[in-house]
Amino acid sequence: MELVSLLSPLLVLGLPNVHLSLLDGSERSGMLRALTDRHVVVTGSDGETAVELSRLVEIRFDGPADEFVAGPRVYLTDGTTLALREIRIASQQATIETLSAGPVLLPLAAVQAVRLNGAAPELDSDWEMLRVRTTRRDLVILPKKSGDGLQFTRGVLGAVGGKTVSFVLGGDSIKIDSERLFGIVYARTGKTADAPFCALRLANGDRISAQSVEMTDGSLRLRLSTGTGVSIPLEQIVVADFSAGKIVYLSDVDPIHFDYRSFIPLLDPESEKAMFRFRRNATMDGRALRLGGRTWERGLWIHSRSELVYRLDGDYRRFRALMGIDDDRTRARPGRGDVQVVISGDGRALFERNVRWSHEPVPLDLDVTGVRELEILVDFGSEGDISDWLDLVNARVVK
Repeated sequence: MELVSLLSPLLVLGLPNVHLSLLDGSERSGMLRALTDRHVVVTGSDGETAVELSRLVEIRFDGPADEFVAGPRVYLTDGTTLALREIRIASQQATIETLSAGPVLLPLAAVQAVRLNGAAPELDSDWEMLRVRTTRRDLVILPKKSGDGLQFTRGVLGAVGGKTVSFVLGGDSIKIDSERLFGIVYARTGKTADAPFCALRLANGDRISAQSVEMTDGSLRLRLSTGTGVSIPLEQIVVADFSAGKIVYLSDVDPIHFDYRSFIPLLDPESEKAMFRFRRNATMDGRALRLGGRTWERGLWIHSRSELVYRLDGDYRRFRALMGIDDDRTRARPGRGDVQVVISGDGRALFERNVRWSHEPVPLDLDVTGVRELEILVDFGSEGDISDWLDLVNARVVK
């Protein structure tokens, strides 16, 4: 192809096999030959195919398995998170030795938080709650003496490096042994970062928001929101996500309306609503969504009888998802799980079907052109509400 002849020549040996997901719902698979700011090129059984990035949702790489690396991490204001070996902060600059990208130099303004203690996974939720909170002053975060949570102190962070963290507290400058700290959080304005051109997920758990991407020999060359360039070896990449501005996952947004009603009320309505509220990317007991024999990273868990309404404002063409009773619940309570699902647009039914534990997962691809409000009703089936754990995995609207 003429396009390929214009791209930098690449060695075929060692190039990864990938799977492309396109906006129209179709898939392409083959060997990744090239990736520029306009096209991705793969070689498959039917020859070479060039796909414009405007049509691309994501590239999934064969090979690397998710093996989250527990340890220190740095979190940037654009959503990037990187496992690190060492970090030094001085004179408004952060010098970071990362596991995936090697040494990286960043302006301090790009750093949102640093987790210094990678152990204690039982404190992950406490850390995330403190990390994302809006704060007017910097925070140093320490484990409680009891070991059952985290505590923090407000002040002004100074130099970070070696074995100490400088901190101004009540006008006094002190140095804290970094081994005592769980992490540090910087006061930030809360300004939303620009949507990334590409969001990478790596096998070690890193997430990288890139404003440009180009394939070179055996690596992707990325430009971060700060203008900093980094290179990531292809064998480390699990997914390259190009969906920003094209797709919205329902698990990433809030419904404008949610209501829940139990089959047999046992608690007061508000307590039941809180207990059986829909969940994002997990079941009500915190486990990953499992449907069709595999685990899904994105989706909604919905219990009967629930009604959710999402505002679309006529901006999208398709609603797509895979739907069924969660596999784990089917194994735990075989023979139970039966719901009636109705999906409507502006009050007009677009889809209606009974979904039972014994059914194969149901793919959804609905026309929502011009729809302002999308309504999802998960109603009781013929057997009450026992094990009515409906998964809507990869539930998304597409422009």
